[in-house]
Amino acid sequence: MQNKVRVHITGVKVNAPTYTNVTFTPSLINFFYGKNGTGKSTLAKAFKDGSAVLTWNGAPFPDERILVYNEDFIAKNENDFSGGSSREVKVVAEEDLASLKESLKEELLKEGREKLAKTLGERKKLISESIEEEIIAEDYDHQAGDEAEEFSLSLKLELKGLVFKEEDLNKLIEERLKPKITAGFILGEEREVDFSYQESDGEGQVFEAKIKASLYPSIDEEEVKKKLKGKRPAAAIDYLGLLPSVEDYEINMSPRLPNFLLTLPHREERIKIEVKTKQ
Repeated sequence: MQNKVRVHITGVKVNAPTYTNVTFTPSLINFFYGKNGTGKSTLAKAFKDGSAVLTWNGAPFPDERILVYNEDFIAKNENDFSGGSSREVKVVAEEDLASLKESLKEELLKEGREKLAKTLGERKKLISESIEEEIIAEDYDHQAGDEAEEFSLSLKLELKGLVFKEEDLNKLIEERLKPKITAGFILGEEREVDFSYQESDGEGQVFEAKIKASLYPSIDEEEVKKKLKGKRPAAAIDYLGLLPSVEDYEINMSPRLPNFLLTLPHREERIKIEVKTKQ
């Protein structure tokens, strides 16, 4: 009969249900046969929980462990590893890495947008739809398949976006609208602008702007002041009635003098002209 192939464990002593001070000398590979209830599972549990006393050929190696693969092991690991929704895992999965990367990227994007907005100068606006991100550094402390309780990711993003000045946008809008404005009128300062970024077409940027504004008569206020200075109210009214695009007018004078002394100021800087749209 062939001799057993010796291993680092030279003896096993078991005290457990169905076993009382049972000892045996293991070989490289050992098979245990028996009917249900004869103690095969009990023997496996004794190895796992440490109740089996092992005799070593010398001292155990520093990283030497007893591993038991049985139904308990399969059930435990199926429960622990399914889903991949927890950050504390026994084995790192690809889904865990992707989930962590996505959540961290969202946090960095939010932080980056806020920082970009804070660095803008006066009356400048950031077009949030134009922001593009690029990952320039990515470092996991564990890879897929590694055994680990926890894992982390160091991620670095670079953000780029378009910024515009409000006055530049207003000038552009005025240039586009001038050919469409009726002669004798100008675009008023009070306006509502709905501005949106569409796309980059390779040669430039495409925007859409909708504007709601009032149109005012085009009046040379300095010329009107020259014509009005020193005039009596009746003569001033006759003159204002001849101005194109003016439907109504009103003259208010202060202090109020007797009619025979009542004239408009003789100095142009004391005349104030206010143009309003008809509601």
